[in-house]
Amino acid sequence: MAFEIQYKDDIQERMKEEYKKISGKTVIEGGFARDVINANSLEFENTYLEMHMILEASFADTSWGEFLTRKCAEFGVDRKLATYSVGEVTFTGEKNRTIPAGTVVGIAGGNQYTTNETVVTDENGTATVGITCETIGSVGNVAENMITNIPATISGIDSVTNEEPTHDGYDEETDEELFARYYVFVRTPATSGNKYHYFNWASEVEGVGAVRIFPLWAGPGTVKVLFLDSNHQTASDELIQKVYDHIEEMRPIGADVTVVSPQVKEVTIDVAVKGTLDVPALITEIMEYAKSKGLDLTYLSEAQVGDMIMNQSAVEDYVDLSLNGAKRVTFGTEEILAIKEVKLHDYNP
Repeated sequence: MAFEIQYKDDIQERMKEEYKKISGKTVIEGGFARDVINANSLEFENTYLEMHMILEASFADTSWGEFLTRKCAEFGVDRKLATYSVGEVTFTGEKNRTIPAGTVVGIAGGNQYTTNETVVTDENGTATVGITCETIGSVGNVAENMITNIPATISGIDSVTNEEPTHDGYDEETDEELFARYYVFVRTPATSGNKYHYFNWASEVEGVGAVRIFPLWAGPGTVKVLFLDSNHQTASDELIQKVYDHIEEMRPIGADVTVVSPQVKEVTIDVAVKGTLDVPALITEIMEYAKSKGLDLTYLSEAQVGDMIMNQSAVEDYVDLSLNGAKRVTFGTEEILAIKEVKLHDYNP
């Protein structure tokens, strides 16, 4: 018999009947006995609700949060934790000036980063040093030339900037992402270094998102591991090396493993719109669609983008829509989408 939640009204009716059998008296609303029954029925209902939650937490497909973490860990599938974004900044000022480890730099009104080691400016008055974001997660990944603030004055230093984007800041794995890995792990026969083994080994590294395995890609004994980072971007060299090193520790002797991440294929959208197009919202929707497809995105078409444009309430119509000058852009197995630009033209149907 399936477990069913019992609610207070039904519990009260049963308790009233049992009280009548025991005492031979009628339970009157407002009487002492009825007040006791009503109060207890609320606690019993809460108990049933908590028992239902225990039941839900016991199975991976209905579990959540810490309960799901513990359930998956029983099978060796550990939730991937958030990581801190890293990068480099270059200080500029007078020569032979010391910048101590732990110096704070940041974005005005935003993220702050600390330097990883002590450096001294060279003859040109510059010094480059690694930094780590103080806030964990993908929020620490910022574009080049965004880190320009030095909160505390450093003698002889005039400015700072990051000439390259910061990277490798990843959010903690969501329940949905963790369950997806768990489901693959328990439902696929990973054994003896087959492709499912390589999939699991790559997927369990923090910062790894979608993964695809190509067995025998360059002949017997060869395996290619293709993956995106968890932000649906091309992985950094550091993360690629981390995945490679992890697989090297786990794989059978004799396999020749290649680990790569797709390269960006930029797409320019040209369109004439009647009304007002929210360009950032359109780009976000396109990229969310691409993220949902992962490494299975093979094309982006005029029809798909057109639907997204018409989904915006401020848009009445559009014409002359093209993607890189064509109706469709295709992606190879080692390419991912990036929107370079959305060009708006006068609407002349």
